[in-house]
Amino acid sequence: AATSVIYPAAFLVTLGEGTLNLGLIFLMRDSYGATPSLVGWLMSFGTLVYVVGCLFVRPRFSMLRPRYLMLLATGGMVVSVGLLYVLRSVAYAFLFFGLTRLAASFFWPPAMGWLSQDREGKALNRVFSRFNLSWSFGLLISPTLSGLLSERSPTLPALGSVFMLSAAFLLIGGAALARPAARRERAAGRGESAVHEPRDRSTPLRFTAWIGLVAGYIASAVIVTVMPQYARDVLGVSKILAGNLVSLHMVARAAGFLVL
Repeated sequence: AATSVIYPAAFLVTLGEGTLNLGLIFLMRDSYGATPSLVGWLMSFGTLVYVVGCLFVRPRFSMLRPRYLMLLATGGMVVSVGLLYVLRSVAYAFLFFGLTRLAASFFWPPAMGWLSQDREGKALNRVFSRFNLSWSFGLLISPTLSGLLSERSPTLPALGSVFMLSAAFLLIGGAALARPAARRERAAGRGESAVHEPRDRSTPLRFTAWIGLVAGYIASAVIVTVMPQYARDVLGVSKILAGNLVSLHMVARAAGFLVL
């Protein structure tokens, strides 16, 4: 079943991404001597590349089945993070982090599209609730793991990320070899184009919701980027404790998401 691949793959990819993101902050500050502003630019650059990839690059490959796009994504992320680990400088950090985020844009939209195929109503809500739970666990664990690895070596989070993303690549690769399941799965573009688009009767309040969603994610991104630097520079705490603080933020966010 698609869920047996997507749920663990989402966990592994989120775990790899989260471990890399916090570890990269520590690496930029401690090894490269980057300013907080430069770290912020790096994280913003990664997000920009991801958005551009989702909107303009990934749709050009919509004729491929979701599992093959996800396989391409995880393979690209493994290579990019591996090069980031081997070639160490601020310029290479921007280059390979950007390529990692570009590869990620080939993972999440196809994963959600594959998950929603032939599901409506309560069934769709159920699978997406479990999907959200899968990647949320990755978000909860990754900052603490990244802090532990960074305490030993600033480059270890990137290496750990390579292993986690490689595991996701192997998992999806095994699914790609399951040919009977592959025949039942629609290509990402074909399924969308065949569906008749109903007339839009949704509430105009969705625009307010979009604004709130964007503002909320901006605030969360600022907190996650600034908090570990503030904890290290001002409070003088260890990288492990700084990672735990970020994990605490993720726990509160996930709890609020589930309750609301």
